[in-house]
Amino acid sequence: MSNPTRTQIRALRTDSASAGDLGLVDLCDAALDGDRQALAECASVLECAQACDEPPVRVCSYCGQRVTGACCERHPLADVEEL
Repeated sequence: MSNPTRTQIRALRTDSASAGDLGLVDLCDAALDGDRQALAECASVLECAQACDEPPVRVCSYCGQRVTGACCERHPLADVEEL
């Protein structure tokens, strides 16, 4: 992830404060004050949070195409694997 926007950092700070994570609140404050290391750490936290929100990628074991349902439409008897 590239550098997060001030809006993203403020939202992270708000969520962190609501959850009682004062260490992350302090980190967000430092990032908002221009601390480059804190900014990089906020980017990492936001990237991790985004990854947790994304559903796992599932593919057909036969053709390798992405599967959104229970099975591959082209190969319904093939296994579906999570990547």
